[in-house]
Amino acid sequence: MGKRKVVSLPVIPLPCLVDTNVVVTANGNSEDCNPQADGDQVEICIQALLEITNASGVVLVLDDGGLIFEEYWGRKPTTGRRALSLGGQPGTGDMFFKWIFDNQYNPSCCERRLIHCTDEINQTFEEFPDIPELTDFDLSDRKFAAVANAGTPKRPILEFGDSKWWKWKSGLAKAGINVVFLTNYAELKNKEKNPDKSK
Repeated sequence: MGKRKVVSLPVIPLPCLVDTNVVVTANGNSEDCNPQADGDQVEICIQALLEITNASGVVLVLDDGGLIFEEYWGRKPTTGRRALSLGGQPGTGDMFFKWIFDNQYNPSCCERRLIHCTDEINQTFEEFPDIPELTDFDLSDRKFAAVANAGTPKRPILEFGDSKWWKWKSGLAKAGINVVFLTNYAELKNKEKNPDKSK
C-alpha cells in the first residue's frame, strides 16, 4: 500500500459514535459513494476510521439493539449509492463496516448502550435529549443522539458533512453531547442554506 496523504485530523475522542456519512465518504467520491466530497475530505474520513480501528481499547459506541449497524448495512443501491460491503472491500468504509461486524459484540472494542424506542414510525426514544433546539431532528439520526445520551458519560458523535448536524450541535451541547466535525464542510453547507443566520 502506498504512502497516505498527510491531512489534518481533529482530535477524535474515543470511544465515539460514527455517523453514517463518515463511513460512506471514506469509500470515495464516485457517484455511488459521496460525489460531493473532494479528495482531501475523503482522505480525512479514511484516516479517521483507520485511527479508530487501529486504536487499542474501547473505541466505538453502538446501540444494543443493532439499529446503527442496520443503518450502515441498509445503505442499498436503490438510493443511487452502493451498499456497504461485509467483505471489507473495496473501500475503507467497507473495511470499517466489516470491522464493526467482527467486533460489535467484543466489549474490549465496542461499547453497546441500551436505548428504548417508544414509537418506531416517529423514531421516538426515551433517551433522546429533551431540548427545544432538537425538535426538528431527523428521524433517521435520532438513534445516534439517543445512544450518545444514554448513560454516563455522554459519548461524542463523529460527523463529516451533514449541515443539519451543524445546526443541531448547540442543542446537543446543552445535553452534554459533543459533535466532532472532521472538516468545515457541514458548517459551510449550513451557511449556504441559512445565509441570514450568523451561526
